[in-house]
Amino acid sequence: MRISVFREKWENLARENGLLRFCVLVLTVGLILEGLFMVMSLGKTSVVIEVPEYLKKDFSIKEGKPSSEYFEQWALSLVPYIAGFTPESVDFNIRVFLSYVHPKSYGTIEAELIKLRDQVKSVGISQAFFPQTVVTKENKVRVTGRQMRFVGKTVTSDEVVTYEIGFLMEKGKPLIESMNVTTDSGRKG
Repeated sequence: MRISVFREKWENLARENGLLRFCVLVLTVGLILEGLFMVMSLGKTSVVIEVPEYLKKDFSIKEGKPSSEYFEQWALSLVPYIAGFTPESVDFNIRVFLSYVHPKSYGTIEAELIKLRDQVKSVGISQAFFPQTVVTKENKVRVTGRQMRFVGKTVTSDEVVTYEIGFLMEKGKPLIESMNVTTDSGRKG
């Protein structure tokens, strides 16, 4: 009888051992498949979308081309850097704005902003801009609003000003290609 009990236990252990081998085989195959899946998913293209600070509208990007709402929101995020400042904040504002300027336009736009900065610091001008209308045509955005300039507490200028910004998409990042500032009297600001 001891031999029959021994054989029965031996068979049970052999079945248990077979089941454990099968589980290890299934887990190993699963691990290999998961590794292959991860390697294949790493090769897929990832998309990075630069999002402006001012994000109030939905936008779409189809075939790498953003909708006009995307450029509109970028303009509304960037115009305050060059339209509202104090002598203390003008350097920072210009530095941030220039970080979004395309290299081919950088020299021209920087020269205009440096001239503005020198005027602001020499006279002590503070400026506030209140956007009223935004018109977007493809990649050009016109932001029109009321602009007030102060020297100390004295208002030196209160007029309607239009900032027109042209954008260019490069490697998924919107860059400023052109910038034009006009006042209601038609002169460039």
